[in-house]
Amino acid sequence: MNKNNLILIILLFSIFSTKAQIKDTTVKWILKQISDKTKQYTSVKIEFTYKYENEKNKISDVKEGDIVIHGNKYRMNVAGQLIINDGTTVWTYLKDAEEVTINKYKETKESITPQKIISDYNKDFKPKLIREYTEKGKTYMIIDLTPNISRSFYKVRIIVDKGLQQVRSSVFFEKEGNKFSYEVKKLIPNVEIDDNMFSFDPKDYPGVEINDMR
Repeated sequence: MNKNNLILIILLFSIFSTKAQIKDTTVKWILKQISDKTKQYTSVKIEFTYKYENEKNKISDVKEGDIVIHGNKYRMNVAGQLIINDGTTVWTYLKDAEEVTINKYKETKESITPQKIISDYNKDFKPKLIREYTEKGKTYMIIDLTPNISRSFYKVRIIVDKGLQQVRSSVFFEKEGNKFSYEVKKLIPNVEIDDNMFSFDPKDYPGVEINDMR
C-alpha cells in the first residue's frame, strides 16, 4: 500500500459520522445517510490510532496521530511526520531528520480520497451487513465493503456504533496478508480553518533540508 493511500485511507470511514436517526435496516440506506451528512461538513479534525499487522511475519506497529481535512486539503501529524497536502503539492516533513520532501500530488486509479469514497461507495463497493452485537450496553454493526474494481485490498470491515451513528473503526485487509486498522478516538466537525495550515513555509523551520522531487 503506497504512502498516499495509507494517508487517505485514514479518512475513508473515520469521517462517516451522522446525527440522523437510522430507521431503515438496509446497509445501503445507512451509508447514504452517513454520506449525505458528511458532505455537509466544511472541515473536520480527527484524532486516530493506526495499527499495522502481519500475522505471518509476526509484525505489529501502532501509531497515534491527528489530521485536519478541508475539501481536498489535509494536514496530518503521525509518528514524527508532518504531512501537508494543498490539493496539488504534498510536503512530508521528518521532524527528527529536519528535512522535507516535496512531491506533486497526482490522483491515480488506485488512489482513494474521502470525496471519492463518499460519492462513489455505492458504485465502487458492495456493502454487506455481517451482524450486530452488544458490548457494554452499546449496539454495534459490523459491515463489510468489497471493492468492485481491483484494489490492493480485498475487503474493508467497518464497525458502526448504532446509538451514536458513528464509525468506531475500520480495517483494511490486503491481498498480501497485511491488515491496517484505524480507530477514531475523537472527531470534531466544522473546525475553524486557516489556509496557511495547508502549506509548508521553510522559514518556519530554520535549517530544514529541502528535497524537491517535483
